Amino acid sequence: MSNERQRAKRRERWTSRDFIIKDELYRSTTGIIYKARIRGRRGHVVLKERFISELGRDHNIQHELEMYAKAKHPHILKCLGYFWKVEGRKTLSLILEYAKYGDMRQHIEGRKRHFDEEKIWSILKQLADALAFLHANNIVHRDIKSSNVFVFDEDLSRVKLADLGVSRWMSSDTIMLRSFYGTPLYAVCIFFSFLFDFYTTFLVS
Repeated sequence: MSNERQRAKRRERWTSRDFIIKDELYRSTTGIIYKARIRGRRGHVVLKERFISELGRDHNIQHELEMYAKAKHPHILKCLGYFWKVEGRKTLSLILEYAKYGDMRQHIEGRKRHFDEEKIWSILKQLADALAFLHANNIVHRDIKSSNVFVFDEDLSRVKLADLGVSRWMSSDTIMLRSFYGTPLYAVCIFFSFLFDFYTTFLVS
């Protein structure tokens, strides 16, 4: 059996019993995000638990999972798998990489000095590479902000773009999207296109 098939088979077997919850990182009306550890393994992962009942009748609850399956890139957060929980409140949990050094918002708010220019360009290049990959695969992120950029090295030399929950597929004939999603503070206007992703990337820094 190939490595890819072995990984796929393992992903299908994930259950809530495979994880030890260490901390609650965030809670909203649609779900909870946990820091967790896989039983019998070192290191941590993030469990992004979505309440099926809160996602809306017409919402595709596997949308973000499908986006992550397509978005395999060194500077996009990895989705390691998923599992359903049907006992009690029904949920779908994504198993995501854990960023030890938090997100860019934490680094920006906790910093007393400006970032040096070389560091800014390094971060922007990584995000631009991630966006170019998404756009080449006809995906618009639509919610680029500092809290969706995660830091994997203490010196900020490696960052990854995350949260594909409101991202959108675009066909080759699509010029712009006419639905409003994302965070208003980072929005240019109510019309979204590939250019919007790049604009908000620069707002991050």
